[in-house]
Amino acid sequence: MTSDRSAALQALAALARRGGPREARRAAAHGGPPVEALARLGFDPARELEDLGMELADAGVELLDPATLPTLVSLADPPAVLFAWGTPPPQPWSGVAIVGTRAATPAGSARAHAIARGVAAAGAVVVSGLALGIDGAAHRGALAAGGCTIGILGGGHGRFFPLGNRTLASEIVAAGGCILSEYPPLQAAFPFQFLERNRLVAALARGVVVVESGRRGGAINTAGWAMEMGRELFTVPWDVERPKGAGCLRLLREGARAVGGAEDICEDLGLTVPVPVHRARRRLEAIAGVAGGLATRIVDALAGGERLIDELAEQCGAPIGLLRGALSILEIHGVVEDRGGGRVALVQ
Repeated sequence: MTSDRSAALQALAALARRGGPREARRAAAHGGPPVEALARLGFDPARELEDLGMELADAGVELLDPATLPTLVSLADPPAVLFAWGTPPPQPWSGVAIVGTRAATPAGSARAHAIARGVAAAGAVVVSGLALGIDGAAHRGALAAGGCTIGILGGGHGRFFPLGNRTLASEIVAAGGCILSEYPPLQAAFPFQFLERNRLVAALARGVVVVESGRRGGAINTAGWAMEMGRELFTVPWDVERPKGAGCLRLLREGARAVGGAEDICEDLGLTVPVPVHRARRRLEAIAGVAGGLATRIVDALAGGERLIDELAEQCGAPIGLLRGALSILEIHGVVEDRGGGRVALVQ
């Protein structure tokens, strides 16, 4: 990054800190020196840049040039500057956004976790909003696969919301992912900012997956951005009587593709699904009548690698006794293998 570009980003960040991201975007679109915009608003640029530096240092946040994320150029109103905890993976990479309701059901969370594990195992970067419910399950699924994930905040890093996901954010950064925001560190999270955040979630992805959602909400808003930007849109088809699946049904009617798991998404996006997953699904066809839907959930959950049996039971939403019975059948048919220490995995 040139010194001129670095100086411009700092001035834009100071402008975002004082006037908000929209003011910074207007200054960037205008093309003039952003320090002049600070002065026009009545601020002392030198003092503002000094205060910005201290705020960034206190929050452990650095400035990121949005130009390093090429997919953001598809936005009509791209961010002028991003605040980053951690560093995005080197380009090129394929992003898959996985979103849904904060009030997720156990089945919805399990499906989000399994999909994220599968697409992360196929090399995709999982993008989501680091909210409770589906978002958190998606980030954890990517981490479980040893993959990379990016969280986009609706407020500043120093006013983390929800606070309960701060630990998850630390794990994401430690695993090589990052937490991005268009808002300076001390900016509190307000409802309208989450809607603005959603456009970044969609823009960073080749495809957006809505796992579980009511007819309205942030996930539906993100899906709208995806359609506007020409991204692939996927959704999980739930029972029509399921309130938390009403939004998914609406998206299907509007042209979204129905998906059952990560393999469907990988196939449509041209991502390479790990060979054990293909093999497991082929073998599963012969015994589906015996193990039923639980067998499919087990294979989805193991798509990203081995799991502890207790974790697998929780993710699949099955009693431990029933799960062990299904695992025994799958092991006999060469779908899964016992790795010892209470761990199981797909046969390699």
